[in-house]
Amino acid sequence: MYYYIGPNNQQQGPVPAEQLLSRGVTGETMVWKAGMAQWQKAKDVPELSRYFGSSSFSSGNPYDDQSTQFSTPPNYGNNGNYGNNGGYGNYGNYGNYGNYGPQYAGQFGGNQPMGPKPDSYLVWAILTTLFCCLPFGIVSIVYASKVDSAWRMGSQMEAEENSRKAKNWALASALTSLGIAIIYIIAIVAFGVSFGAFN
Repeated sequence: MYYYIGPNNQQQGPVPAEQLLSRGVTGETMVWKAGMAQWQKAKDVPELSRYFGSSSFSSGNPYDDQSTQFSTPPNYGNNGNYGNNGGYGNYGNYGNYGNYGPQYAGQFGGNQPMGPKPDSYLVWAILTTLFCCLPFGIVSIVYASKVDSAWRMGSQMEAEENSRKAKNWALASALTSLGIAIIYIIAIVAFGVSFGAFN
């Protein structure tokens, strides 16, 4: 499972290697997985060569340095500096002893996403399931339940997408129920008018 640096230097993932291309990862995108000593360009990781090809420049085997292997992603900064002594490493401006200490470490490393957690719309999903269109409401609940898990895994984009779908399906459920109610009322009125005409 790989982490990668997405738009605006946001850490995304983890995702399987075969899904990296569908997430917009290119050979120049910085990636990392458990056991690697530092962030690497995707094209320089031997395991990903079949997806991105090989580069004329290689920074070496990312698994060679056993003394600096990590089980969670090392810090990665806006200017591409990484590792123990890079601009955003352990002693850089945003490192363990820099201007922004450990209390802000989750913003630049670890599994937490960069932005705030999106609304799951779970309450609306449940209400529309109970009182509106049941099938659409159930779909809304499914997507709403995925928001928190995606956000905790550090996938901000996936969490936002699930939030959007949960909202849209809840809205579709409510509108469908409203449309059915309007059609029902029109049918009752038409029936009443027709019945009165025969009397």
